[in-house]
Amino acid sequence: MRNHLRLLAGAVGVLYVLAPRQTIALLTRLAYRGGADVEPREWVYDAARIEGAVLTVLALRSLFRAAEADGVAEADDSEDADVVASRSGASESDEA
Repeated sequence: MRNHLRLLAGAVGVLYVLAPRQTIALLTRLAYRGGADVEPREWVYDAARIEGAVLTVLALRSLFRAAEADGVAEADDSEDADVVASRSGASESDEA
């Protein structure tokens, strides 16, 4: 579930970077009753691009870290299984 939210945050960030005017216009229409009548100042679009870039970088970084953590956890699980298997094999040979 967390990875889905990270992916969504990254997608929103990309929208802000690639099409800030259209994204802000859409969000303004959704948020306000008279959204079509509202005209943002020019700096808002630059701020949206910066925000989108930061959001995208953070989302991708978080996704990569989560993937690395999952890979390490899987490796640890397989190593634990190998250790258990080797111990059980050693104890069987000791009994014989």
